[in-house]
Amino acid sequence: MKTCEAIIFTAHFTFALIQCVGSSELKLIFTQVLYRHGERTPLSTYPNDPYKEDAWPNGFKQLTVEGCRQQYELGNFLRRKYSKLLSKSYKSHEIYVRSTNTSRTLASAACNLAGLYRNFQPEPIPIHTVPEEEDFVLLRTGLPCPGYDLAFKKDSRKVFSKIDEANEDFFKFVSKMSGIRDASTKSIGRLVGALEREIRNNFIMPDWIFAVWWDPTMGKYRTVYEMLYDINSVRQLTKFNSKKKAHYQSGILIGTLMKNMKRKVNNFKKEFKKMNMYSTHDGTVMSLMYALGIANDINPPVGSCIMFDLYKNSHTDRFYVEIQFKNDTKKPPISLILPKCMLRLCPLEKVYKIFQKISFDHMWCSFGNLITTEGNASRSPIKCSFRAPTD
Repeated sequence: MKTCEAIIFTAHFTFALIQCVGSSELKLIFTQVLYRHGERTPLSTYPNDPYKEDAWPNGFKQLTVEGCRQQYELGNFLRRKYSKLLSKSYKSHEIYVRSTNTSRTLASAACNLAGLYRNFQPEPIPIHTVPEEEDFVLLRTGLPCPGYDLAFKKDSRKVFSKIDEANEDFFKFVSKMSGIRDASTKSIGRLVGALEREIRNNFIMPDWIFAVWWDPTMGKYRTVYEMLYDINSVRQLTKFNSKKKAHYQSGILIGTLMKNMKRKVNNFKKEFKKMNMYSTHDGTVMSLMYALGIANDINPPVGSCIMFDLYKNSHTDRFYVEIQFKNDTKKPPISLILPKCMLRLCPLEKVYKIFQKISFDHMWCSFGNLITTEGNASRSPIKCSFRAPTD
């Protein structure tokens, strides 16, 4: 039985894109799953915080029990979704797992795999990683990049100065109460991160956190915490919310995703992985979604997951890609439509064209510096094929 989808556009004219694909003709052959780690402890604290690192059993930057539960539930979901793709027990030729080299992402991967294989796994499952300074695929957002730095500085200067000017007295109050010198939009990240996790874990908070303050942006009174949270959300989104910035940060990851799909298609009749799993961070997920034009201007929550499913049509031998995003462990995923394809099941050749324009392969260039994935940098006369996209 064939199912059809129609996407209608109305402006000065109307037209429709129709997609008819027989559901029985499609077979899922490969998926790439990338998720943000589960709930964690604060990265650090602020000067006047009554709760220091010893208030957290495992210290700063660690996955919590709740975070492990979130990942276990996500693993259970992945088991249900991919029950026909993966064996019930771990097979080394079926799945490849990679994590950034941080405790919270490595632990998240372990908890996720426990859910994926329902604890029916007597042997440990390898989780691959590389040192942070060499992780150009999953931790590109944490590495130096002159091109990105310039783009971010240009955007953030305009956005942050406007917020700072409108909230001058508010930030003076925050500085006084928190002990942060010259608090501003740029400097409140660790403060908000600490407050957010202390509140979630039912810590008794200082009174000033819930004091009421006039919010000039919303035009109403709000608590100090609510204002800090929203300002910090703007700060975080400003890191990635343009094609240029997202491209610099996720270009190598997008190139890796594309290369993996090519390898699967070219080796379809031979043994090749059925799932590549990546345990990573909010910035990685966010920059990837902005680069692909499928972001929703919301910081991806802990445990959120984006899936790239590769299907083969058994009758035509054509391949299709569906992208899904799950931002809540208790709700079903939603399909994301690539703006330059506008189909839920996007033909693989179209995906290649989209990805190729926004991806890096083994090297990328910035201000005349040739940077390789091995981390070497040198002045090079080579004309770089990459050009940073315009907004």
